[in-house]
Amino acid sequence: TGGALGRALRALRQASGATETARAVRDYLAERLDVPSGASLTPGDAVRLLSGNGCPPDAAQACGDALARLDEALYRPDNAVDIQAEKTGIRDLLPRLDAALGARRKRNGAGLLLALLLVPCAVVAASPSISDSVRPFLWNQARAQSVAAASPAEFLKAAETYNRLVADGARNGPLFLNLGNTLLMAGDGVNAAAAFARAERYLGANAETRRGIAGALALQSGNGHAELPWTRAAFFWHYELPCSVRVVVALAGWSLLWLGVALLLRERRKGKHGLLASFAGTCLAMGALVCVTFTASVVLTAAQERHDDATWGARVLESISPEEAAS
Repeated sequence: TGGALGRALRALRQASGATETARAVRDYLAERLDVPSGASLTPGDAVRLLSGNGCPPDAAQACGDALARLDEALYRPDNAVDIQAEKTGIRDLLPRLDAALGARRKRNGAGLLLALLLVPCAVVAASPSISDSVRPFLWNQARAQSVAAASPAEFLKAAETYNRLVADGARNGPLFLNLGNTLLMAGDGVNAAAAFARAERYLGANAETRRGIAGALALQSGNGHAELPWTRAAFFWHYELPCSVRVVVALAGWSLLWLGVALLLRERRKGKHGLLASFAGTCLAMGALVCVTFTASVVLTAAQERHDDATWGARVLESISPEEAAS
C-alpha cells in the first residue's frame, strides 16, 4: 500500500496530460481499494468507494471532483484545464487518502475472520445493470417460460432468462436451483452441475440438488445413472450446510476456543489443575477443531464463488435434444 502511493506519485510526475494524470489516480484507487479495473471507475464510484473505506468525505469528494475535471478535459478539448495545478492538488491529496485507508485497514484487522467468513454469503448487488423493479418481471418471465417449455430449446430460453438475473448480480439459492433445473431439461449437463453447486452454497444440499447434480453428471457421462462423488459423503458438513450456517459454526468454534484459553489461564494463575482446567482444555481443543474445519470450508466456498463470479459470463448455455445426449 505504501508501494501503491509511491507508484502513483511517480506516475503523476511523469504524466504530461489529462489522460496520464487520470490513469495514475485510477490505477492507485484500483490497487488500494482492490478494484479489478480502475479504468472503469467513474468519479462517483471513486467518491463512494473512498467514503465507504473510511476516507474523510471532503477528501473523497476532492478526488472525485479532480477525476471529473480530468475526464471533462479528455472529452472536451476546448475546456481549458490546468493540468499542472491538478497534478499538484492530487499529489497533496493522495497521501491524505492513503493515511485514511491505512488507518481503516488497521481498525479492521480484528474483524478479519468475520469479514472473510461473511463474504461468500452476501448477496452481490453492486452496480446493478437492471433495476430492482425489473428483476421480479424477469423472475416471473423465466418461471412462465419453464412451465410452458416442451423442448430443450424452450427450456434453454427459460435458463437464459434466469441467467440474466445472475449476470445482473443476483445471488441466491432458489435462482441457481431453478437455473440448474432448466439447464438440466435443456440437456446442458456441464452448466447445470455448476448451477446446482452454487445453489448448495446458499441452501445446503437437499434432495433436489442431489438429484440435479446426479442428473447433470449422468448427462455429461452419457450414462443413465451417475453416483455422486465420494467426497460429498467424506466432507458432508461442507455440502450439507449452507454457507451462512457454516459461518455461525466457525464463529462458535472461535468463541469456544477463546473461552477455553481464558479458563485455562485463570486456572493456571490459581495453580489449580482440577476439573475446570480439564474442561478448559476440552473447550480449547474442540473450539480449535471446529473453527479450523469450518473456516477452511467457508474459505473454500469463498474461493469457489469468486471464481464462478469471474468466469460465469464466459459460459455458453446450450440445448441438447435427448437423441443428441444419447449419442
